[in-house]
Amino acid sequence: MLKLNNHKTSVRKKSSHFFDIKVSQAVCVLILAGFCSILCSSFADAGRFRPKRKANKYSISYRSNDPKSFHRALSHYLEQQPPEHMTTIEARAAVAEMLFQTGNYREAAQIYLVLSEAPLADRYRLSSFQYRLAECYFQMTLYGEAYDQFSRIRQDGHLSLTSEATLGMAMSALAQGNRSSAQAHLDILLLEKKYYKNYPRALYPLGIMLFQNEQYKRALGFFEKDLDDPTNLYFAGISYRRIGNLPKALSLFQRLTQKFPGTVWSERGAFEVAESYFQQQDFQLAYQSYQRWLKEYPNGTLQNEAQFRLACTDLRRKNYKDVITRLSPLLKYDLRPELAERVRHLVSESWVELGEIEKLVSHVRKRGRARDRAPDENYQLMWALTALNKYPDSLTLAEDSLNVFYDPELTPKILLIQGFSNQKEGKTAEALAAYQTVVDRFPGSAYSARALHLMALSYVRARRWQELVTHVYHHWANLPDDIRFQHPDVEFWITEGQLSLGNYKIAQRRYQEYLTAAPDQPLTPYAYLGLAVAKAQDNQLEEGLQTLQQFAAIANQKKRRDWVALATLQSANINYNQKNYEQAIGFYKTFQKEFPQDTRVPQAMYQEAQSLYRLEYYKDSVDVWDSMAKNYPKHELTESARFQAARTLFDLGETTAAVKAFDTFIVKHPHSDRIKEARLQLAHAYYNAENYKRAIPKYEEFLALYPNSEEAVSIQDFLQMSYVKVGKTFEELEQLTQGQKKSQALADLYWEKGANEYNEKEYESALIYFEKILIDFPASSLAAQAAFYRAESLYLMEYYDVAGAAYKNFLAQFPNDGSASTSLFRLGVCLFNQNRFDESAITFENFVQKYPDDPLADTAAENIPMAYAKLGKNSQSARAYEALLQRTQDPERRTSLLLQLAQMKEGSGQAAQAISYYEKIPLTATQFPEARYSLGVIYSRTGQMEKEIQAYEKLLGVGPKDNPYRISAISRLAELYISQGKVHKALAVYKDVAKNATDSTALANAKTRLEELQKVLSQ
Repeated sequence: MLKLNNHKTSVRKKSSHFFDIKVSQAVCVLILAGFCSILCSSFADAGRFRPKRKANKYSISYRSNDPKSFHRALSHYLEQQPPEHMTTIEARAAVAEMLFQTGNYREAAQIYLVLSEAPLADRYRLSSFQYRLAECYFQMTLYGEAYDQFSRIRQDGHLSLTSEATLGMAMSALAQGNRSSAQAHLDILLLEKKYYKNYPRALYPLGIMLFQNEQYKRALGFFEKDLDDPTNLYFAGISYRRIGNLPKALSLFQRLTQKFPGTVWSERGAFEVAESYFQQQDFQLAYQSYQRWLKEYPNGTLQNEAQFRLACTDLRRKNYKDVITRLSPLLKYDLRPELAERVRHLVSESWVELGEIEKLVSHVRKRGRARDRAPDENYQLMWALTALNKYPDSLTLAEDSLNVFYDPELTPKILLIQGFSNQKEGKTAEALAAYQTVVDRFPGSAYSARALHLMALSYVRARRWQELVTHVYHHWANLPDDIRFQHPDVEFWITEGQLSLGNYKIAQRRYQEYLTAAPDQPLTPYAYLGLAVAKAQDNQLEEGLQTLQQFAAIANQKKRRDWVALATLQSANINYNQKNYEQAIGFYKTFQKEFPQDTRVPQAMYQEAQSLYRLEYYKDSVDVWDSMAKNYPKHELTESARFQAARTLFDLGETTAAVKAFDTFIVKHPHSDRIKEARLQLAHAYYNAENYKRAIPKYEEFLALYPNSEEAVSIQDFLQMSYVKVGKTFEELEQLTQGQKKSQALADLYWEKGANEYNEKEYESALIYFEKILIDFPASSLAAQAAFYRAESLYLMEYYDVAGAAYKNFLAQFPNDGSASTSLFRLGVCLFNQNRFDESAITFENFVQKYPDDPLADTAAENIPMAYAKLGKNSQSARAYEALLQRTQDPERRTSLLLQLAQMKEGSGQAAQAISYYEKIPLTATQFPEARYSLGVIYSRTGQMEKEIQAYEKLLGVGPKDNPYRISAISRLAELYISQGKVHKALAVYKDVAKNATDSTALANAKTRLEELQKVLSQ
């Protein structure tokens, strides 16, 4: 008999295709295994030829466990025997059967191929060999060859094997994916051999063929005949689910789980229970069932699928963060392509719902360059970029995609995005061209309808009515009716175009058609309004008004009191919905007066109050709501009336009346859905009335009753503010708010105290409050200020090491804060004061680069060379001065920098460069005397007397006359004149010194030299 892979094992390997149980691939393995088992048994039961070994004729013994070695040992002998000899044929048949039974199908097939061509008179025996050959082909997955061999048996083989051959043909056809052929052979088999309907081993393959052809009810006829077989039990459950009988399907899956515990069938049955709930959209039960499955089968083969389904239920419940948390690990796994795509789609959709589209963009971009990504991923990125208003990026990607590939599904979508992005970029012509491309290349499609919709909106925005009613309408009219029906908005906009062009009769007709085709669309009210306007503009004002009061007119035509009452009430409602509140109030009052016993009077009163409210007659609306609640205390709208009245009083600022109204509501409606809001509004009413002592217990009561409510956090804010308002001390606030999320009120309090201490120069105390804000309110709007002034406090206390760290933290957390520039500058100062000159210089350089226009930029630039100078890095210091000189426009400041740079060059022995910088200092500069003096000193050192004299002489006619550098320079000049024998010139210079010098030494020296010179001249 045939030895085949067990079909149960095959189910376990292929069962991961669980999305609505798409078993089209997995079932092939099931078919192979199940079919071959059946064929083996059926063939045996049919009594086919079984070769007998005659030991007395052959001396060869078979002791090896390897059938191939036996085959080789026997082959040599058999080759020496006549091939047509019956003994030889029987021996070959025995070897082939042995090879077949041990899974050596290829070797067996080679022998059976020879035997099937043997000149046998016994037709049954020959057909048996042919049948075995077909089975070998099937096991070798050569389904086409198997089909041909089974077909040969059916046509020319022994009659007893034709049914088995027909079944083999059906299974081979199904294995090749030819369902129609498989179904035809199955129908022939059941027609010829009806007993196969109840033949146990044929039930599964017959059922699975019908299952594959979606004939689930017929398939159940086979599966249910042997539900002790787990395969039949499993597919029976799937079939029942497919035909919508969920209770029966669940029953079979649970039976599968209970009957085969500890097996893959138990695992699969439990999974399908969850899957059934999911497909029926009972997401609560599905979620619980998947969770239970994961707990019971932690190592199950469907772990990834279960996590995915849980994520699906999270998405349905709008728990988008849970979806991302659950699926993010799966993105790193090597999943099946179908599952991987669905996982990525779910994560992307969750990011979109959370407004985290940037993450979607980042995720897609991480998958490589555009040309390396799949087209659908590029489309997803385009969509995300468009949603983020990054239209240029979206357009670039769209253009690239359209140039490199074409896809009948993606290409029109990309063109629509291209058009929309161009529209947003103000490129209307390009947008219309993209929409037109969709219309031209995808005519008659839903994409074409969408393009026409966007095209129509473009024309409406541009008020290009003529093109709207001609060009758009031409293409719109050629679309199939079912697609136009799905996009009624285009019809509406075309009709709006007719109205705008003054084609009122055409507009009336088209509005009527629109209302008939789309009575409940979002634009339907506007269609009624458009119809009324069209009639009014067509000199049919009364008809226009009647359109707005259509139901009222119909009611009046009935002339029945109950219908008149209904017509009156509906007339009021129509006016209310059309925001004709004054007319609505008139109809509501008429209804109450004319039909006082009507059960809808409370509704009319309630709507009358609503209309008054909309007209901003707030006090009148409260009176009507109160009257309605008093006269109809048990009506279903009374609860809402009381609440609306209380809330209106609250909005009016009538806090005392609001408190009373909310108190009444809480007493009268303790089980209302609005009770929580009423308690909250009551507490707020006390708060608004500045009755904080009464507000505190109400807030505390609310938190005790609804600790996990959405409002809990904001209530804590109000409660903490109330604590502050009643004067709770700092220590009391700490104790009262323990365990609560600290409110902004506390942050404001800490800030106020910290700021006061800071302004009073109590920096140690200020630090406590600033650090409290940073610890308790890291996300507060005050956090940045607190971080900055904490650093400032440390800076002003000259704790430069700690202050530097604080400034660094501030810059890391709040790089775009308004105090960032000051912090960066202060950081440079802190580093300088810590003798970390290298870091200080770099920090100041960063400051100048990042904040070139900041008031502190010049100071920072001056500090750079100072820092380098401290390090002895004169070249860097000089370069820094030169850079500072280039960026400085102020003449006085430039002069000062030139002097500093000259002095630095002089100090480093670079006399020539020093001279060039000294020479650049203008005559009018206050530093001019010092520069000329320094020039003279350099020339003196180098023995260049004439140049020294020239440097000093330029100071003779400039001021201020008492400048010490000038006095020193001309004093030296006088001595040089003396050395040259120019006594008169020396005398004149010393007179200048004696007249202007303020230094006593210089003055005394000048007087002495004057006396000496005069004596010389008098001789």
